[in-house]
Amino acid sequence: MININHTHMENLKEYLPENVKGKNILITGGTTGIGRAIAILLAAQGAKVIIFGRNEPEMNDALNAIKVVLLFKNL
Repeated sequence: MININHTHMENLKEYLPENVKGKNILITGGTTGIGRAIAILLAAQGAKVIIFGRNEPEMNDALNAIKVVLLFKNL
């Protein structure tokens, strides 16, 4: 289940040290846990995120979560 609070995502811009929009960011372990959360956060902020993980089901889930965030962002 994907649970994303968009209000919190917008407020996070205040805490990021620099603008990540358009930057390429590589995240190892980006399919679960903190890596997944960071990948979703950075993608929501406009970064081009490349994620690596060990298991295909978790990879697909993480990619779907990122796609959902991007769809909601573009509404």
